[in-house]
Amino acid sequence: MIDRTTLATIAFAAALLMPEPMVLSTAYSQESIQIPSATTHDVWYGVVESEGRHFRNLFSWKKDPDNRSEGSVLALDEESKTLVVSSIEQSDYSLSFKVPAIDAIFVGTLLDRKHALGQWKQGGKTIPMQMARIQELPKDQPELLLHGLLDDGTTKAKLHFRFYQVSKQDEMTRSGKGYLETEGKGGFLCTYQESKGQANIDVPLLNARIEGRIEPDTQTLLATYTQKAISLPITLQLESRIIEAPKPTPVSPTPVSPTPDGTSKIAAADPAATSVEPLQGSNPAEKTNRLPIPSSDLATRKEIEFEATSKVDSTVTLAGTMTLPVSEGKHPAVILISGFGPQDRNASFGKQKPFQWISDYLVDQGYAVVRYDDRGIGKSTGSRETAIHDDFARDLETVVNFTMEQPSIDPNNVALIGHAEGAMLATIVAHWNPSIAAVIMLSAPATTGKELLEMQSSRLAELEGEPVSLQKAELAMRSEVHRLVTNGVRLEDPLSQVKSIVASHWERLRPAPEKESAEEQRKRVEQNQLEIEETAQAFAPLFNPWFQRFLPYDPTSALIAVRQPVLALWGELDTQVLAKENMARVAECIKRSGNPDATLAIVPGANHILQAAMTGMPDEYESLASSFDDRLLPIIAEWLDQHQR
Repeated sequence: MIDRTTLATIAFAAALLMPEPMVLSTAYSQESIQIPSATTHDVWYGVVESEGRHFRNLFSWKKDPDNRSEGSVLALDEESKTLVVSSIEQSDYSLSFKVPAIDAIFVGTLLDRKHALGQWKQGGKTIPMQMARIQELPKDQPELLLHGLLDDGTTKAKLHFRFYQVSKQDEMTRSGKGYLETEGKGGFLCTYQESKGQANIDVPLLNARIEGRIEPDTQTLLATYTQKAISLPITLQLESRIIEAPKPTPVSPTPVSPTPDGTSKIAAADPAATSVEPLQGSNPAEKTNRLPIPSSDLATRKEIEFEATSKVDSTVTLAGTMTLPVSEGKHPAVILISGFGPQDRNASFGKQKPFQWISDYLVDQGYAVVRYDDRGIGKSTGSRETAIHDDFARDLETVVNFTMEQPSIDPNNVALIGHAEGAMLATIVAHWNPSIAAVIMLSAPATTGKELLEMQSSRLAELEGEPVSLQKAELAMRSEVHRLVTNGVRLEDPLSQVKSIVASHWERLRPAPEKESAEEQRKRVEQNQLEIEETAQAFAPLFNPWFQRFLPYDPTSALIAVRQPVLALWGELDTQVLAKENMARVAECIKRSGNPDATLAIVPGANHILQAAMTGMPDEYESLASSFDDRLLPIIAEWLDQHQR
């Protein structure tokens, strides 16, 4: 039999976030669940996952703030238990509440009026959690259903399996991922494999396997259920065997009306806030065919190597990958633009490939995706050493023109997604080319390069525990070097001047001890000379063309000129582009521009790369579990859906 001890030890909501909580897979025993009216109640749906199981939860409370002291949560995968929700605080920017019965609290940020990102705190653990506001239970769309009765002679248990993303490798081989529900408990993650008439189902958390053969005439699976030392016969009925993956449904753009006075609905920048309110009255179209478990293997990709000659330099050839969905016709497209430093088309660092991560997801949602190697990197020719910020903007312009000319691309629906410097480039090219449909800015700087580097240096020093006096001394030294680089004077021997600046600050950086012998003083002076030389050399790259253009460059002028819809996201733990400071400046630019369609938010628990992170420090980027925070992928896809022209 199924191990009841295993079932009993699974704690409600002590779990990690499911990557895609936008579709509710309603279990058999829960199909009649009624949710409160959206007229009188706010209803939120959240899914969390842990140790091979996920939990679906419906939270609800009255909309009226005066009657919002209590609400409830319905645990759909825990025998539909209902628990009291209290201390509910909901504003335009934030959402928080408590579940006293399990000593849990949720604190989150509203990205818009339909999605919240935050942290679930319970039992000494802090867990990322995403919630979506709903009006009705989304339609469930499993591609393969199996159900049967497990009987050991004394007890019986009904087993219901629902599988999604059932992919077909060839005529005889299929596979999928899904969930098991039994005895009022659901959400047990499982996998399905079928080959040449043989099939097996694995449920890792229960250490259980079902293995047998398919009878095509009766559409049944005659199998053996194995769990630990137990082995029992079981027959599962195949209710449905829809192998083709659902194709994304085109979504018409939602018209947005300006306010009566013609001004933007973007709120004034508040440095203490963690998000900026989107337009009032926006009615984003709902996607009903999102899959519960995103997969990069859903469809066969058409990989196309492209070459495009840059307007900047006829000797530079850019190379990249255009990934197309399997469906025919013209597709909306997204161009991914990498951040600071030399980057390949996947924005790779170590094992992490965030752009491939993003591309795989968006292709599954029906988007063509273009990503390319920076000039001088990978298969792109040219040299980075002599290139400046403006050159990379022209390179992007070349990629945009190439993309819009392709017969498989809808030229009216090409959007840009830029990370860090890539976000800055996206705003420049969006201003140049009004045909670009939308701009997504990830970890976007909104200060001069000089300010950005100084803020970054101070933040890292603070996190590393440097004394305040030392932080101030380092900042003063860096500021003076930066002024030397940006003063516009041609220097015959810049490094010697940098060395003089470093030496003038060294006594504050490395103060002499109150007492030391002559020999100790001699050794200290010698060591200081070596360290001054090394520090001066570390500043040498600032004198290359890119830094000389970047340090004084102010991205706000391009931001103010952008008229396309904008989505801007920053990581709460970003140590390279500080979230609150830069978001506040972007908000001010949006307000000045009068752009009527912009959404800005800080993502809790995310770093500069927008990975789910621990500290946000650069030295942990490569060791983190994922290349990009899965919570953001459906939000990005839905935002793109509602901004198609």
